[in-house]
This record gives sequence, structure tokens and C-alpha cells, in this order.
Amino acid sequence: MQKALFIVFKLGLIWLFFCSSAIAQQTTPDSLLIKNDVVSYFNAAIGKQSRIYNGKEYEFYHPSIEGSAYFQDATFFTKGSIHYDGLVYNNIPLMYDMHKDVVVSLFHDGFSKYSLINEQITEFSLLGHHFVRIKQDSTSTTLKSGFYDQIYDGTIEILVKRSRELKEESNIQELKNIFRVNNRYYLKKDNAYYNVGSKSAFMKLFKERKGQLQRVLKDADISFRKEPERALVLLATSYDNLSN
Repeated sequence: MQKALFIVFKLGLIWLFFCSSAIAQQTTPDSLLIKNDVVSYFNAAIGKQSRIYNGKEYEFYHPSIEGSAYFQDATFFTKGSIHYDGLVYNNIPLMYDMHKDVVVSLFHDGFSKYSLINEQITEFSLLGHHFVRIKQDSTSTTLKSGFYDQIYDGTIEILVKRSRELKEESNIQELKNIFRVNNRYYLKKDNAYYNVGSKSAFMKLFKERKGQLQRVLKDADISFRKEPERALVLLATSYDNLSN
């Protein structure tokens, strides 16, 4: 890949040299247009060496696998933004593979797919959601290193670890592979992370507000078991409002 980028860069320099020589001999309006085209091409060639084009080749899963490994079951690339290797890139084609926990993009040819290097990603936004990368603390086993969907960010923070497990299932007629949803919910409070996969787990962290928070869910007619994300956002928002 690096060799190909060097060739593009070198060809751009050669083209710029010859075109500039021709333009120097003739400065008509048409020649100025040609010069602008050359500069645009040269800038594009430089852009192709961007640090964002850095990662391993990626292939889609076999179509025989049921279900989807991708965030919101997207079957195509969607423009998003990403903080990568210290820089922010906007309007980048992205997909999020929740099984492998990698962010996938397209090379500048618009065809070749590659997965970006996880350690270089600070955060990314895709399909209306904001994901942050968290590195596991050696002193804690609550969270593993990976990407987490930040669904609420206030006095407390609510994170969802979205994953897809590949399962082999069989029945009388066939053996098949299928992606199964496996989401886990976490809360960050006072720089510590807690598993809040149930209403009781959440309430244990806010005993002083338990009665008020339970009434909030009841008044909104929201079941934590059926709609955990909606319930968590409402509870977190209500806690912040009650604390102010």
C-alpha cells in the first residue's frame, strides 16, 4: 500500500512539472484552468497519503451467516467522523463490526476495505451514535478494552457495549451459523465503572434517590427489562435533574 502511495505521489510531481513548464510558456485563461486542475490533482495525491489510510485488509462475512455483525445492521458504508491518530476526520465512509470490535472504512479507490487500528481511535460518530474507546484498567475487570456507545453523558455516564456473538446452531434439518445480539450496560460514576444490566443494579448506586427514580420509570410507563437503554437514559437524566 505504501509503495502504491509513493508511485501516485511521484506521478503527481512529474505531471505537475511538465504541466507547469507548458503553462509558463502560455498564460491564457485556458492555461490557468489547466494549472488549477493540476494543483487539485496534486493535492488529492497528497491527501491519499493521509494517516487515515492505515490498517489491515478487511472482508465481509459469508452471506450464509444469518443476522448481522454490523451496527444497526447496516449493509453499506455511511459517512461518519472519527478521531484517529490524533486527527479528526469528517465525512469518512464507516461501518462498525460489532463481532470483531473494529471500525471499517474504504481506501481512496472506493472499493478496497480495511479495518482501522483500534489503538489509534479515540472516538467515532456513526448513524447518530457516539462511540468512545476505553482501555481496560489493570485494577478493574468491569470493562474490557473496546468501543462503547455513549448514550448519556452528564454527571454520570451511560455506556453500552454492543457486540454480536457468532453462534453455531443446529436443528433436525441443518447446521447454521448466526449472529446473536449481546449488549451490556455500564455506568460511570466518580471515575468508576459499574455494571447496570438491571434496574436493581442501577438503584443500588443511588439509594438516596431510589424512591424518586422508581416513580420516574412508573410515570413514564417504561419497563427496564424490555427497554433498558430508554430506561437508563431517563434514569440518568432524572438523577441529574434531581441533583441540581
